[in-house]
This record gives sequence, C-alpha cells and structure tokens, in this order.
Amino acid sequence: MRDWTDRLAAALEHLICAKTNEIWMEIVIGFGLVMLVIWGFQAVCIGLREIAKAGGM
Repeated sequence: MRDWTDRLAAALEHLICAKTNEIWMEIVIGFGLVMLVIWGFQAVCIGLREIAKAGGM
C-alpha cells in the first residue's frame, strides 16, 4: 500500500518543482526583455537630446 503512495508523492513533487523552474525562467526572461526595452528607450532619448544640443535636426 505504501509503495504507490510514495511513488505518487514523488511524481507530484517532481511536477511541482518542474513547474516552479519554468515559472522562474519565464520571470527571468520577462525581466530581461523589459530591461532591453527600457535601455533602448533610454538610448533613443539620449540620442535625441544630443541631436537637440548639437543644433536640432
């Protein structure tokens, strides 16, 4: 009786751990993409400011 419950518990634990890892990967990837967008926006703003300082377009 104890055998299949142990196996079930191990399978559930494995599933939960795998899902948690996937969620963490998605969070990390999402954070990276957000940072890329922010850096791109900052680069554009700095470029426009430099152009404006140099005498406009």
